[in-house]
Amino acid sequence: MRYYLNKHNFKLGNNIKVLIFKTYIVITALLLSKLINAQTTYFRDTTLNGSLITIGFGYHFPGQDLANRFGNNASIELGLTEKLRDNWLIRANGSFLFSDKVRENNILKNITNSNDFITNVNGMPGDIRIAMRGFNLNLSAGKIWGQKNNQNAGLTTLFGLGFLQHKIHINVINNDIPQLEKQYLKGYDRLSNGALLSQYIGYTYLSPKDLVNFYVGLEFIQAFTKNRRDINFDTMMKDETPRLDLLFGIKAGWIIPIYHQPSQIEYYD
Repeated sequence: MRYYLNKHNFKLGNNIKVLIFKTYIVITALLLSKLINAQTTYFRDTTLNGSLITIGFGYHFPGQDLANRFGNNASIELGLTEKLRDNWLIRANGSFLFSDKVRENNILKNITNSNDFITNVNGMPGDIRIAMRGFNLNLSAGKIWGQKNNQNAGLTTLFGLGFLQHKIHINVINNDIPQLEKQYLKGYDRLSNGALLSQYIGYTYLSPKDLVNFYVGLEFIQAFTKNRRDINFDTMMKDETPRLDLLFGIKAGWIIPIYHQPSQIEYYD
């Protein structure tokens, strides 16, 4: 009988512990839900400041002098934006540009034979690939024009200054063409660079619950470049002609926000 009473008391004690634990879980869940809702309300009603890390991709159409040399190109972008409390933005970003569409494809004419190929060290046609490679660096300022239901998302405009560089990348597959060894490639690659102006209009979304954050928009670039090589081997002349290189395209990417919380915040419904 004593064993039965002890066992019964043991079960009763366990049931009370389980009930207390379940009550604790429910209360904690309710408090967390209340806090999250308060934070969400605060986020939507307030423009927060912070650092935004951006990783994106783009696709651009060239114009003016750039269109005579290259076709459409793609880009990979990495950036850091400082978002101020009043939704003003200060942004630094860089993009790597690449394309396999080269329109200025007669640069090797002086080493091409009558059969329209370039021979390698074995007297056979060499395997040569040409492509576009380039990059741009940009420092810009602008603003997110916040929405009523989320002050940290909306139409975004940016204006910037920067630097653009591009060249014709020549890749000799087996590295077996003496005329195109590394020290000679500079005479063919048309390396050009210069200052740029940029404009961007798009949409930025920063989630109140920090789940999905992204940007998408249109970018316009006007670059004032010049050939930086001392001589082009195919013309045996230095090209000093000023260039106007234009890019117009779309870009999109993910945002990783790091908010700078004020020392004291009042959360409210």
